[in-house]
Amino acid sequence: MSIHDHLSLRQLRDLSGHSATWCAEHVGKVTLRSWNYWEAGTKQGQPVSAPDDVMAAMRELAEAVQSVLEKTVNRHLAE
Repeated sequence: MSIHDHLSLRQLRDLSGHSATWCAEHVGKVTLRSWNYWEAGTKQGQPVSAPDDVMAAMRELAEAVQSVLEKTVNRHLAE
């Protein structure tokens, strides 16, 4: 279990450092409008959520980016 398991789609995107446009195109393979619905959790007043595979991909992306950042910071602190 990862610390990223309980984060929202928006939080994961923020951690990854990518725009909603980029994530919609490259991760979700959907329009920006659909991605925005997923992040908002609602579409026309009805609950909506990102598919499980998209959430899993975003968790992996956020973890990878955070890992690289952590290694970079640690390397610079060790200098």
